[in-house]
Amino acid sequence: MAKNHEELHFRCRIPIELIRHTNDRESPSGISAPAMAHILEKLALMLAPFAPYLSQEIWEELGNSGPAFRQSWPAFDPELAKEDLAEVVVQVNGKLRGRIYVAFGTPKEDLERGAMADEKVQAFLAGKQVIKVITVPDKLVNVVVSKGRVICAEPV
Repeated sequence: MAKNHEELHFRCRIPIELIRHTNDRESPSGISAPAMAHILEKLALMLAPFAPYLSQEIWEELGNSGPAFRQSWPAFDPELAKEDLAEVVVQVNGKLRGRIYVAFGTPKEDLERGAMADEKVQAFLAGKQVIKVITVPDKLVNVVVSKGRVICAEPV
């Protein structure tokens, strides 16, 4: 977002990013009051070049003094931006059938087991033979199954 600001490509991108990031947060009841104040303070600072009057109102409501646009741009902290879990897409025959969340660096075998154990995926695997499992660590598990039902070789 700071890169877009420096290159002056902020006309559409910045408001979209700000909305997306505020919508990604948990409900206000799930966030402590000091954390919410910190988030709103940073939001007011990022909003200042584009909506100075609104950002100043937010800035003053939070108990700060002086013009918001004179404050320094919020610094990026990579430690705060780190994700704890990887979202792994689970596909059956190349079609999205579910998502699982696992720790980064989970072994392929555990990813495959987790994908096969997912309730949504099991519905698409029922009665079919697994031909191949393609795994991209921390990204994707694609289960290739037979097109039809598995039929017994011997008549009953």
